Amino acid sequence: MNTTNVIVKTSKEYVVHVGPGLMNACGKILAKLIKPCKVGIISDSNVAPLYLNTVSESLSSAGFTSVSFAFPAGEESKNVSTISSIWEFLAENEITRSDCLLALGGGVVGDITGFAAASFLRGIPFIQVPTSLLAAVDSSVGGKTAIDLKAGKNLAGAFLQPLTVICDTNAISTLPQKFLVDGTAEVIKYGILGNKEILKIYEDLSVPYTYENIKDILPEIITESVKMKADFVIRDEFDNGDRKFLNLGHTIGHSIEQCANFKVSHGYGVAAGMALIAKAGEKLGHTEPGTYNYICNLLNKVGLPTGIPDNLSFTKEELLAPAAKDKKRNGKKLTLVMPERKDKCSLLEINADEFSNYIIL
Repeated sequence: MNTTNVIVKTSKEYVVHVGPGLMNACGKILAKLIKPCKVGIISDSNVAPLYLNTVSESLSSAGFTSVSFAFPAGEESKNVSTISSIWEFLAENEITRSDCLLALGGGVVGDITGFAAASFLRGIPFIQVPTSLLAAVDSSVGGKTAIDLKAGKNLAGAFLQPLTVICDTNAISTLPQKFLVDGTAEVIKYGILGNKEILKIYEDLSVPYTYENIKDILPEIITESVKMKADFVIRDEFDNGDRKFLNLGHTIGHSIEQCANFKVSHGYGVAAGMALIAKAGEKLGHTEPGTYNYICNLLNKVGLPTGIPDNLSFTKEELLAPAAKDKKRNGKKLTLVMPERKDKCSLLEINADEFSNYIIL
């Protein structure tokens, strides 16, 4: 099996495994880390029918037992009600501190499973098995776990690093095209933050952006992204400094998601956020001229938006309201990730009431 391993050296060192067919090896990989135990598999209504049996059988063959819980797919489920149901499920199935959880799904599944693991019995181990491109390149790595509140995204959560991440690149083949595109926003983000290999891949892209056309370079795309994410996490595990760079496009992006009642997915929001912050940066003198057009060209190549989607209409004031409650706000200060040029960004701390100057629709 042709796999790549990326080591994430945080307070708890772990390995991100990237390659085809890895779901069949979940049990063997986990058996090298912990003794056979009960595994609570958390998934959603889209992913469980596709992969739950494969993962359960792999765990069983390695001596583990498993129980499973699947919730309705979508950001709407990433809430207090779902996490409460998961806690009750874990208690009913007598999950103990010597057992573990397994997140089988995309970013929503990974976030909510990680938060369940961090909070149930004051903390139990968990592993990430991402099935979406977005989860593979971003949310499965780094230990951030969270659920949404009515006031905004990811406002309740905890830091908990996984035991390991098992990224089966074959899973990307089952994604609808819009989710392949959605996850690519986070990949392009790493390019704008300085990964020249990623930028070259998308600069040279000359074919329609589909799984079939990129499947041969998909392991490279995911591995480069994970290396970039791991580098920021290693330097700043608890998000007090350099890790803030990973929020490029997210402040405006989260506002777009929330104003659209999450009918705009995370990657589409982040893409629009990256373009809009570069647009404002050029106007305000922070960003090298031409950067905005460069970012827009990359996003357009893969089918991502460069502003508010045409079927939606938000005022600046509507977008400002969620930002006022954004978890990245520190008192009256807000840190923006500002592109300086196509492959370099800086952190810009502003007064929160100045943020309206940085939204140019």
